[in-house]
Amino acid sequence: MTCSAKRLRLVITSATLDGEKFSAYFGDCPVFDVPGRTYPVEVIHSLDNHTGDYLLASVETAMSIHADMPPGTLRCFACRSLRCRASVCFMAQWHAM
Repeated sequence: MTCSAKRLRLVITSATLDGEKFSAYFGDCPVFDVPGRTYPVEVIHSLDNHTGDYLLASVETAMSIHADMPPGTLRCFACRSLRCRASVCFMAQWHAM
């Protein structure tokens, strides 16, 4: 009896993943680097000091951009699902004002 196993094929995309470290862990699997963006992006940074409550500050900044800028897609990144859910709550409160 002959057994043939199919190889696992997996694609992982990440802006912060250490590809070489990941590759070494998984038996030197191939890593493909696709640099740059495929669409135009405007990055806006706040000049204020937000060390106290950066999550609330990021939501306030995002909502301000949403209110003051022309229509378009706005993305605000937060780590961990709890912070993402908290951001949604902050946005709902901001929108209710």
